[in-house]
Amino acid sequence: MSGMLKAALDDAALERLRQGLSRAGLTIQRCGNLSLGAPPRAAAWVLVAQRAGEPSVDR
Repeated sequence: MSGMLKAALDDAALERLRQGLSRAGLTIQRCGNLSLGAPPRAAAWVLVAQRAGEPSVDR
């Protein structure tokens, strides 16, 4: 569990990752969190990026 906590991304780290991907020429399709349960609780980050000219992965 401690290893997972050390590797976890916070909001600022996710934003840096998103900006880095954008600078590298990728288009951010989705960026947010996945919520599970009742009441909903954030469970994972969702980040979908697409390189120009690649087929869309949006389903």
